[in-house]
Amino acid sequence: MNLTILENCTLVDANSHEPRPDTSILIEGNRISEVSDQPTQMGDAIRIDLKGKTLMPGLIDAHCHVILSDPNIRNVDSIPQTLVSAKAGKLMGEMLDRGFTSVRDAAGANWGIQAAQEQGLIRGPRIWIAGQALSQTGGHGDFRRRTQSHPEPCGCSSGAALTSRLADGISAVRQAAREELRQGANQK
Repeated sequence: MNLTILENCTLVDANSHEPRPDTSILIEGNRISEVSDQPTQMGDAIRIDLKGKTLMPGLIDAHCHVILSDPNIRNVDSIPQTLVSAKAGKLMGEMLDRGFTSVRDAAGANWGIQAAQEQGLIRGPRIWIAGQALSQTGGHGDFRRRTQSHPEPCGCSSGAALTSRLADGISAVRQAAREELRQGANQK
């Protein structure tokens, strides 16, 4: 088993009211197994001196949209889904760089983005996905222009089409929710 000791750090911990200076942390594999105010002794461990830098638990973003790389959804609507996915990968790497180790995507990301992160194909935080948001006609997730009289636009070429789906009435909402769960949504 890989052993790593992070030593000489200031630990910010939710269980403590004040930061804890001069802390050592033993990591076995990918789990923290010991936190100590005394130097940790393990002969075969990799030792990393953090030189007093601050160490804290990863942040969790409970509401994000990794596929919405532009606040103007019309801009996302005009690019292909392949480019939307590439931009999502970049965005997720930037989230990780800011300290977010877990995110809850509230609409848009699907199991493909989640699998790419899990397989190490894109760098980013662990992600829980909702799939497409469910919206009624004319609702928050109805991105059609006023000039469009037909139902939802074809999702084959629109980045924004990943974000939501229309479902009017109880049975349509129930069916759409089941479809999102079937496709891997693991939170709503």
